[in-house]
Amino acid sequence: MLDVIWQNRNVLAQIESQIADERRKLDSWLADAYTAWPDASFNGEHDAGYPNWGDVENLAAQVFDNRLTSKLSDGCVRSLLFFISRSDECGRIVGWLYTTTGTPLSGIGDLTYDDFIFLCNRAVSQPDDFCDYQLVACFQKLETLNTEDQALLKSFFHAKADSYTRRMVVHAFAKFTLADTVSLIEQLWATDDCEFAKISCLYSLEPFPECRSLFDRFLVEYQSSFPVAEADYRQVHMQRFHAIQAK
Repeated sequence: MLDVIWQNRNVLAQIESQIADERRKLDSWLADAYTAWPDASFNGEHDAGYPNWGDVENLAAQVFDNRLTSKLSDGCVRSLLFFISRSDECGRIVGWLYTTTGTPLSGIGDLTYDDFIFLCNRAVSQPDDFCDYQLVACFQKLETLNTEDQALLKSFFHAKADSYTRRMVVHAFAKFTLADTVSLIEQLWATDDCEFAKISCLYSLEPFPECRSLFDRFLVEYQSSFPVAEADYRQVHMQRFHAIQAK
């Protein structure tokens, strides 16, 4: 029994050492890559060019497959979230780009629901980063959202400033037509001037025919703020919004 315990400790220590090493390599690459733009935020599309993502993904897969996520040190968990954040355009460590309900939470390993929730709880208390919306988007893969899921999503909504993260929360609530959806939509509409936040609010009202008057009011406000005739994509959205009104 003691041999097994020590073996597990040695495996964990080895993986934590590898995480620290991969983090140093990524930090060094990012520092060099952004030398020309010292005031720029990290850009996911640019970071997708990091040549060692395969090594990072293999390491993260070991963590997931061996159920080590919640056993890692605080520093290693932060590094794991950082890897997720910087690889957002790849969409594999957390499989947020796989949008079908029931698809895996990770594209590289067996990320369990419990370990996924652990990562979410850690991410919500960390500064805004690109991992947040990836994690939040994955809630739409679940069959249902339990009370803990809903509370966690609300924590992201209220704790984070990132528009995309908050929009993904609203979309998750709308998908499952949860009772608090309309309240979150109203909050997002009132606090986020981003055009795509407004579009998200309108689409998220579709499952709630009893709220058509709210939908109509929001649509009028959207049209007054964003000239539809000036952009083809707005005209496409308007066609869809009119179809919702006609239901």
